[in-house]
Amino acid sequence: ALFFGLLTAFACCVYTILPVQLMKKFGSMPVIGIGMLVGGIIMTLFVQSWKLYVPLDFAGWLGVILMVVVGTAFAFTFFLTGVKEIGPVYGSIIGSLEPLTAAILGLVWLHTPLSWIDGVGFVMIMITVFLLSAPKRTHINS
Repeated sequence: ALFFGLLTAFACCVYTILPVQLMKKFGSMPVIGIGMLVGGIIMTLFVQSWKLYVPLDFAGWLGVILMVVVGTAFAFTFFLTGVKEIGPVYGSIIGSLEPLTAAILGLVWLHTPLSWIDGVGFVMIMITVFLLSAPKRTHINS
């Protein structure tokens, strides 16, 4: 869990900070489009999706299309456009609230039960957000 947590934190830093200069030069859409294309090709080679057969009806295909277009392409485009506008630090701070928002929406909309450990996670997320967004203090040695 620690390894994958650190790997996820590293990936979050990379995909938030790395494309900022490219997006300033070329715009959000080409950078995100090429990034998703390259990532999709690499993941296809690892997963070998051509070996999988999942029969889908119209509703299944519609769900896949909506998940890819709205849940991935639009969401990531909006996130990185926001990062370009407000900067990677504030974008990461706001992005760190995503798990909290997802859990609250799951509770309200899907009636997903939450346990005490979820509350501990909420508190830890909020503490981290407040610590990261607090103004830096300068210490004066006397």
